[in-house]
Formats: sequence, structure tokens, C-alpha cells
Amino acid sequence: MPASGEAAPARVAVLGAGGFVRDAWVPALKEAAAGGALVVAAVWSRSSESCWSVLPELQAISPGCAPFHGDGGLQALMGSPEIDAVLVVLPRQAQGAVIQAALRAGKHVLSEKPAAPTLQQAEQLLAFHASLPQPAPLWLVAENYRSIPAFLRLRQAIAAGELGTIVRLDMSADLALAPGNKYYESAWRRDSATMPGAYLTEGGVHFVAALRLAAEAAGFGQAVAAAAASRGVSDDLPHPDCLQGLLWFESGASASVSITTAAGAASIALRAVGTAGTAEAARGGLGSAGSRTFRLVQQGASDAAPTQFESSSPGLHDELLSFVRLVHAAGHAGPGGAARPAAPAGAVAAAAGGTAAGSLTLTPAEARSAAASDGSDPEADAAGGRAAAGAAVPGVAWPGGPSEEGISGGGKGAAAAPAALGSPAVRDEGRGSGDAIEGLPSEEDAYRISAGEAVRDLAVVAALLQSAEQGGIKVAVRQF
Repeated sequence: MPASGEAAPARVAVLGAGGFVRDAWVPALKEAAAGGALVVAAVWSRSSESCWSVLPELQAISPGCAPFHGDGGLQALMGSPEIDAVLVVLPRQAQGAVIQAALRAGKHVLSEKPAAPTLQQAEQLLAFHASLPQPAPLWLVAENYRSIPAFLRLRQAIAAGELGTIVRLDMSADLALAPGNKYYESAWRRDSATMPGAYLTEGGVHFVAALRLAAEAAGFGQAVAAAAASRGVSDDLPHPDCLQGLLWFESGASASVSITTAAGAASIALRAVGTAGTAEAARGGLGSAGSRTFRLVQQGASDAAPTQFESSSPGLHDELLSFVRLVHAAGHAGPGGAARPAAPAGAVAAAAGGTAAGSLTLTPAEARSAAASDGSDPEADAAGGRAAAGAAVPGVAWPGGPSEEGISGGGKGAAAAPAALGSPAVRDEGRGSGDAIEGLPSEEDAYRISAGEAVRDLAVVAALLQSAEQGGIKVAVRQF
């Protein structure tokens, strides 16, 4: 329990039960929960099998974590007053409808990048969020490259003038998507019909985010135009699988970006060359095959030897803490502004046993999209489709027994969904440091997981792909 005067932990539901939840988000949630920032109140998935497969790991973090599945389970979770916020980790083609439903239900949302599978859909989500009655719940996007320590230290060195005037910025990303890579069989990532660019879009927003981080520190401003060339090399990857481009910024400066998914070995590097020194934030590459550690190597023009910093942090924990701080500031409080007490142990689980929790109704399009996938990619859903509601799982007892539609049915006559919550007040701490920020959220918190910044990342990738498709002509980058 929080000490007197402290805000109660944010009560977060995880929407999705796939490999990325287990590999990336479970460790971040565990660390945040251990520090008292949040409790994992619930998990939802399309099928009971995938929901129960991840439940033990989440209950090890928060014993009261309740499982929900199917359409009815999603509606009940959205309507539950015991949920403050949701973490949406679904195939991007399915996320938009779920994000809208959560916002309409008054839940703060942190969704995985890209902001949407297409720039048009991302714009529609921004417009939907802006149209909500104010103060509206938060919609934020988890772009962890804006929280990776090596990139933040590079940005700090540029902003502090340690490299002098930046004369060259280059981002290169060589991805080795071959059999054996856990994302190689990822159906939604391969689907260039619903997500143009496929892997180049899904991963490309990462690399553009890091490049834009450095460009802003260098005083370049926003990216305003792009030109690129592309080609397809691998027989078993979506084409194009190679993209080389040039970006122009408001200041007239330019930067290069090169991405391939057909490399034999993985390497990611952001290099900044200045009049007084050079620095590179990189992972993998020659002599470091398979390394997950980002290193920053920096050397001034008068330095006898370079300095080096290393960190294995993927940034997810930091962006999760940013989200929690913003949630608290936006309205994680009860009537009259008093800190809302933590939910009694098992309160959400009790609701999951069949208690009517809310009257939220998904639109038909939202229900179809949510049911399309539970996010279990890259592993196939255990049922090969939506499981029968309440299907038994060996060795696991359902709390109170499953209802007809998921674990929680969102029965008739239930209470209305909670009202939309307030907008955060932020303090200006600048963007020079990657250190954790305690208490109130800062401008840095809002920047790192900004939906607007995530849409700008997507707009740059879309412009590069458009230019390549049109023979390399210079095209404008959509501004927001």
C-alpha cells in the first residue's frame, strides 16, 4: 500500500498475450510494479488459451491480475471501474478499434508502435482523440527508442555542443530476418497489404524516432521532405526489403537513413559527425553479433581516445514509468481530487467472476477488429482461432467459473463507464538527460511517448516509401 499522501498505484490492464508481451513487457511491468508504480489488474486476449498462457507470469507480478477473453470479456474490462489504464499490445491492424473503445470508456491508453498500420489511420486516431469531450483520457504510444540510454546520451552530447555544429547525421539499420528469427513468421508484420512497407514500417519508425531525436538536438527542426530508393533482394521477405533515403529538415540540413531486413547479421547505428567531434550509438555490427547492448562511443577532435558508455536497457521500463506519471497527473484520483485508494485484493477478479462491470458496447467494426487477433504473434494462437468462451485449461481453475462470453460478460443494466479523465500538468525539465524523473511528470515524459511524435515518425517512413515507389522523387513529409 502507498504511504499516506502518496498516490495509489495505477491499475493497468494488458490487452494482448503474445510473444512481445512475455519477452518485453512482462519484465518492464515487473520492475515498475516492484517500485510501487502500478499493479497489473487484468489481462485480455481473444482466446482463453492465450490469456491463460501468460496469466501466471502476470499474477507473479500482481496476484490479483484477472483474466478476460473474447468480445464480452473485452467489454467488461473496458467498463470496469477497477481499471485506470490499458497497455495495448496487439497486431497493429487490430489496435485502432481497441484504442478508440478504451478512450471512449475513459481509460488512459499506452499502445505499441507504430501508432497505426497506415498514416491515414494514424491521422484518424489523432482526430478521434481530439474529438473526445475534454478533459479526455490520454492516448500515448510506446516508442522505446526515445527512452534508450545510448540515444539519450547522444542527444545530450549534441545539445550540449560537445560535438560542435553537426554536419552529418546517418542512421543505418541492418535487420537479419531469416528462419529462426522470432519475427520471421510474423503474419501481421509481413502484411504489406494492410501495413504498407511491412517490416520496413513496423521497425522503421524505431530508427526514424532515434534519428529525429538527434536531429532535434542539433537544431535541424522537423523533417519536411524525403527522397529514397528501394529494392527487393530476399525471395522470402516482403518487398521492398532494402530502403535508402535522404531527409531534409526545416533548417535546410539533411540526414540519411538506410534500412534493410535482408542482412546476414544485425546492426543498428546512429552516427553524428560534428565540427568538434564524432559520436555513434550502436548495437551489433562487426565483432558484436547477437549483442542486445547499445553502446555510445564518442571522441572529440582533441581527445586522445574515445569514451564509451554501454547499456542493455531497452527503454520499456522508463517509458512505462513516464506513462504512469502522466496517468497520475491526468486524473488518477477519486472524487474531489483525493488520491483514489488501491483496489481491494481480488476486486477485479471478483468482477471477472460474472459481476456486471460496465455498459460499454463495442461497435461492430471494433468487435471484428478486436476478435481478429489476440496479439499472440509471433507464435500462432493455440486454438488456431477464437476459442470457445470459457474453454477449460488443464491445471487452472476459473475464478467463479466462466460466463458465456469470456470470463466477464458485461451484463445488462451495468453501471456506465467512468467519465473521461483530466489532462496532465507537466513541468519543464528539458530533454537533456535519460535519468528517471520522480513525482510529477515532466515535458520529457510527455515527449518520449507522445502519440503526435509517433505519428510524425510514421509520416517520415511513409514519405520515404512513397518516394521510392515513385522512382526516388522528392516528396513532402506530412506535417502534424
